[in-house]
Amino acid sequence: MQSTLFQRIRRGIKKGLTNLANIYLDEIENEISIEYANSLYGYKNVRSEMRYLTGDRLTGGKVSLKKFFDVLLQECNESIF
Repeated sequence: MQSTLFQRIRRGIKKGLTNLANIYLDEIENEISIEYANSLYGYKNVRSEMRYLTGDRLTGGKVSLKKFFDVLLQECNESIF
């Protein structure tokens, strides 16, 4: 059960990475996408996903649940104070 939950979360986060890469391809100067690319996913992973979407690469970016949730928690704490 726990692994199924983690897989669903990972798929959702991966979908977010794909959506962010698509936004970044359309609007490279978008400050929000740049911030999320660097913090939540890491620019390297977003760049890999972008290259995958354009056909320049066979695999996309990777998702780290731990890093994603660590940064998300940090962002939430910063917005509270």
